[in-house]
Amino acid sequence: MIRFLRLTRSQRRRGDKPQIALRLRLWVKQGQAMRRGVTLFELMVALVVMTTAMMAIVQLLAMVASQRRMLDQRRAALTEVANQAERIALLPWNAVQSKEAEAWEFSAESRTALPRGTATMEVQDETEPVHSRRIRLLVRSPNSVGQMIELADLTVWKFAPGGEP
Repeated sequence: MIRFLRLTRSQRRRGDKPQIALRLRLWVKQGQAMRRGVTLFELMVALVVMTTAMMAIVQLLAMVASQRRMLDQRRAALTEVANQAERIALLPWNAVQSKEAEAWEFSAESRTALPRGTATMEVQDETEPVHSRRIRLLVRSPNSVGQMIELADLTVWKFAPGGEP
């Protein structure tokens, strides 16, 4: 755009000639020309930030999935131990004998949650202070690296007829 600059009165008296000013229209923002687009460096920085965020999210999701699996296994194991304790409570005194370790079968729901789990029952006779039997119910299952971990452990006391706790 071409524009003539106006002369002030004092400039006209002196005989100055009008000057021609040439103005270019630029996209200007605080003294710097605005750019359209993204530089390669900015793109690389954004890519690194996005990759780091995605890796963190994937690790978090893997940890949440692992914790949820463990929680489902513990819930199934606790349900199985509670059901077995109720079965033992309904049995007569002589039906529960002292044995080192006896296994019981899981229910169908527990078998799906604990495919490689084991359930054991240990029975020990106690004579002091009252004649009773201490029954320990234990459910174990291998974790992701193959180590056996205890998911549920419950001790139940069965007292002899006429005995009291």
